[in-house]
Amino acid sequence: APHVMCSSPAFKSLFLLAVEATSLPTLDPVRSAVKFLEVLLQPGEKALHSPVWQMHRPKVDEVVHLHGETLLAMVLVALAETCPRMMYRGLSGLVYLLLSMYPTKFSPWFLHVMQSPEFPTASTATLLPEKDRSIICSAALCTPPLPRQRFEALFSDFAAICRREATSDVLIAYQM
Repeated sequence: APHVMCSSPAFKSLFLLAVEATSLPTLDPVRSAVKFLEVLLQPGEKALHSPVWQMHRPKVDEVVHLHGETLLAMVLVALAETCPRMMYRGLSGLVYLLLSMYPTKFSPWFLHVMQSPEFPTASTATLLPEKDRSIICSAALCTPPLPRQRFEALFSDFAAICRREATSDVLIAYQM
């Protein structure tokens, strides 16, 4: 029912609610938010080309253009700090969808978030040295983009480094 959801005055609020839910520490809300956002960003090949989605795609694009950087920031903070480990791949896939669906917007959003002195937050800022940030930025923004599985692995490694589950050594693979 994309026509009902996208034409609703509550659409922007639903989008923002899903964005906020990505940073929760419990599995089910994060999983539901990721699924909702995935379907909005890339509803599937058949649905993407349907007349209904074609008609409502501008509304989705408008909301993403306005709040995409916030979504990206929330997902990256969730990966660095709050999301359940089981959601590393799901949230990393959401970052990949932002890159693939909004490539011209993604790079400035990503660099702004990653270079922000408040990122991740004060509790983990010492866990992501400048050298690691640089490697992650280079790998995430390389041309051509990393294949989806490799991209998701990069952000799973990013999460593990921020949470002290891995060392910066895992980033060596992305420098080659």
